[in-house]
Amino acid sequence: MNVDINVLVVDDFEFARRIVKNVLKEIGVTNITEAASATAGLNELKKTTFNLIITDYNMPGMNGIMFVRKVREDDATKDIPVIMVTSDGNKGVLLEATEAGVNGFLNKPFTKEELVEKIERLID
Repeated sequence: MNVDINVLVVDDFEFARRIVKNVLKEIGVTNITEAASATAGLNELKKTTFNLIITDYNMPGMNGIMFVRKVREDDATKDIPVIMVTSDGNKGVLLEATEAGVNGFLNKPFTKEELVEKIERLID
């Protein structure tokens, strides 16, 4: 797997961001930027080029689906692969997220292997 990638992790819970960040570090990814909200994530996307976005679904203010729609509306970010992490396995949510442009899903709690598999599928 190509670990020389730049990843944006968007989640309002620091603990959840830390879990994702630790798994990324374990597989050799060192270029990781964290954002504590969708708005902060959009601001990071204006500053840096990313190869992958991992975002939570359920966030206050702008949820993950609204965030992905904004990412897809911008020519500079529209092609970045997005993995959405959710504890809501509701088929309606998954359908709405897919229509918004999410490339892959992870249900909380997830394993390191599940995250690695999703990343490999989208990056390689």
